[in-house]
Amino acid sequence: MKENFDRAFDLLMRIEGVYSDDPDDRGGKTLYGITEKNFPNEFYEISQIKTPEYRLAYAKDFYKKEFWDKAGCDDLVDGLDIAVFDFGVNSGIDRAMRLLKVTQDWKDYLFNRIDFVVGISKGSQLKFLRGWINRCLKVWRALK
Repeated sequence: MKENFDRAFDLLMRIEGVYSDDPDDRGGKTLYGITEKNFPNEFYEISQIKTPEYRLAYAKDFYKKEFWDKAGCDDLVDGLDIAVFDFGVNSGIDRAMRLLKVTQDWKDYLFNRIDFVVGISKGSQLKFLRGWINRCLKVWRALK
């Protein structure tokens, strides 16, 4: 739903935080969840912005264009739009869209997402499992 983007973005910013640099994170350094590895130009651009409110505005425009619009969230039902958006940010739009093909309910979508993150939690990624599940729970709580 078009009117849910602001809500989805606010939730995303509460989840992502401002800066992260975990050596085991496959995305590398992140600013407002924008990864240096996957979006080097955008990461550089946002890192050059000195004012937090302008950084946040840049991030909002970025997420609208790169995730919300690409996942077609304006056309999804309430709840599912936010769940797909957040999963797209966390695991990629392609993966989020594949999961969308097998479920059309946000509750089932989040359960399937948890199943996915449990499945990829091996080796160095195991330390992220609790955070990924907590992220799903935060989305769940925001939607219920």
